[in-house]
Amino acid sequence: MMIRVATKEDSDAIVDLCLASRKKHMSFTQPAHTEDEIRNWMREELIPNQKVEVLEEDSEIKAMIATKDEKSESWITHLFVEAQSVRKGYGRKLLEKALAELKKPIRLYAFQENHRARQFYERFGFRAILFSDGSTNEEKCPDVLYELKNDEPNQALQTTSASARRLS
Repeated sequence: MMIRVATKEDSDAIVDLCLASRKKHMSFTQPAHTEDEIRNWMREELIPNQKVEVLEEDSEIKAMIATKDEKSESWITHLFVEAQSVRKGYGRKLLEKALAELKKPIRLYAFQENHRARQFYERFGFRAILFSDGSTNEEKCPDVLYELKNDEPNQALQTTSASARRLS
């Protein structure tokens, strides 16, 4: 198993992984763009402008994460695991690496209906700070803004209620 920085040459494999994972685990929402638009965006926008890393096993990409640093916080913008590889620790390994490298606070969005992802992030200490109706995301799907602050652990040692309300 190896984690490495993604290249433009990885873009098609990453998009295939993301689309298949999304189809299996997020069937409640559809992509806001065509497959060709997503492939172009991955190759020309995401990979060159954010830190995109992939986890490989047996020379195959099994998971990906994209992160970025902004002036006052860091962001995890994408985390996808190959649909048939969920619960093998790939997402955990990528997230642990990102948490060790990113400055806090760290923020991310998850869809409200994506309960498995929400529980995953909450185990790492992320707290829901804002629930939205989805009107500001491309999918128009209700989402949750999560944050991991400076004083919170960056490991999956605590359990949090998945029924969190708006917190500040």
